[in-house]
Amino acid sequence: MTDQTLTIHGRQITARGNLDLLGAPGRVLITGSRASTPYGEAVTTSTTEMLTHRGAILIASTAYGIDGTAVRAARPDRTVLVQAAGLNRPYPRGNARLAHHVQDQGGLLLTVATDPDAGPTRWGLLDAAALRGAIAHHALFVEGAHRSTAYGGSLTCPSVWAVPGPLTSAASAFPLRLLREGARLWTEDPAEADLISTANNTTHPYRGEHSDLLNHRRHHAA
Repeated sequence: MTDQTLTIHGRQITARGNLDLLGAPGRVLITGSRASTPYGEAVTTSTTEMLTHRGAILIASTAYGIDGTAVRAARPDRTVLVQAAGLNRPYPRGNARLAHHVQDQGGLLLTVATDPDAGPTRWGLLDAAALRGAIAHHALFVEGAHRSTAYGGSLTCPSVWAVPGPLTSAASAFPLRLLREGARLWTEDPAEADLISTANNTTHPYRGEHSDLLNHRRHHAA
């Protein structure tokens, strides 16, 4: 399969797979903590199935925890994976089969790394998180620490949702932060699932005021 280079909001991206998914309606980012709880994984599975059965396109990574759970629950041919490492080095290695399955079954892989064999970096992880939000119509966050890497995705996506969790759980810190900042509460309401699954580029344009987040190295000192 031939890799392609494209520019998304001024950032060079390498792609492998079905580029038509980037123009499809209902693109939803589902992401969250790598140290997920059984509650978070259960909500992620049911939410992903609910949305993808309505035709939504899943945007995620192959990270452990919430992202990997969402990818397993989605249709691979309706999945866009955005990773920090090169396309020949799925990260983390323990979830490499997920990336290969999505690629082999008609999905799309994107990376902010120009070298297909490059490993992940701190900056790459931040840039990839921001890119996931930038190409989504809606972003749904399930669990995470207060200072989550996924925060960049909440800034670049036009519509942010958060899953509530127990007040006594450290995994609830990030969603509660987003709710305090104005995110919408996700409760698996069918009408809201229909809204997310039919979103398009007209109703949810990219929030270009945060395009700098697509390259943290350029705008922040190491």
